[in-house]
Amino acid sequence: MLAIAGCFGISALKAQTVNNLKLSELKEEYLEIGENQRIGKTFITIDYGQKRRNNNELLVKDANGNNFEFNSTIDFLNRMKTYGYELVQVYSVISSGDSVTKYILRRKLNE
Repeated sequence: MLAIAGCFGISALKAQTVNNLKLSELKEEYLEIGENQRIGKTFITIDYGQKRRNNNELLVKDANGNNFEFNSTIDFLNRMKTYGYELVQVYSVISSGDSVTKYILRRKLNE
């Protein structure tokens, strides 16, 4: 039963995309992660240097193209470890009077 549940969990991870690219297919060395919290929900943005028309294209989506909700930013960071990324820096910027936290991930050198 545990193995079956694990398979479903892994397939759900692979279905997540950013800008129509599966997270499992990301090969860039660095990623900038942003968090977008709305009414108790956590959504994640990923900037890997991609061309985009708007910031909505940075949001992680599910297989149906809907914004994917994470339990927290730490939940997402732990998931990205399975793709060979590690956290290297955290910083804050001021945007529209609010402090916004950004996370820099780097592909592990041995991956």
